Amino acid sequence: MPAAVSLIIVLKGNPHKFASLIFMNWFISLEAQMSQFAANHSIPIRSEFNQRREFNYFADEFAGKTLAVRDETTLPDFFPTLLAYYDPLWKRSGGPGKDASENESQESGLDELTGKLTEIDRGGRFVKVEVGGEVREVSIAARRTAITIDGKSAERTALKTGMACKVAGPRSGGSASLIACSGGSAASAK
Repeated sequence: MPAAVSLIIVLKGNPHKFASLIFMNWFISLEAQMSQFAANHSIPIRSEFNQRREFNYFADEFAGKTLAVRDETTLPDFFPTLLAYYDPLWKRSGGPGKDASENESQESGLDELTGKLTEIDRGGRFVKVEVGGEVREVSIAARRTAITIDGKSAERTALKTGMACKVAGPRSGGSASLIACSGGSAASAK
């Protein structure tokens, strides 16, 4: 189904956090969804409306079909695709960036490393990845880094030395946004 995306967030350190949360709660209410449709014909996210012809021009095309919703378990696979779309738009609008090095993906806007975990420090807050004979240290944020092991969501404490991993993080540095490892059962047996 074609959809327009309205992003709404509450910034960390916001002095009006609770007012922001109240606004977000209102924004997804029945009244706000109807108001947004009236203002710009944006298809409501509420299931009470989004399958009705009055609110969705394509209601007949997907009536009775299962809706596919992305959740946190699908984000690690989808995030690079999302960045591949938005990164060129960001750069064209004047956002900061740099040219890709041999380990960087021009399409995704991420520094992508594939290698083996050689060391895990501070309960998984930092890992060292061997990439082509060179060891790189990567920081892992508890909430901002999506971690998967053998395709399943995992905590950073589940990372083990010897795992083969793909690590993606912003080119500007900072915490990795994705660590996708394989060999969870084999590595933990070592």
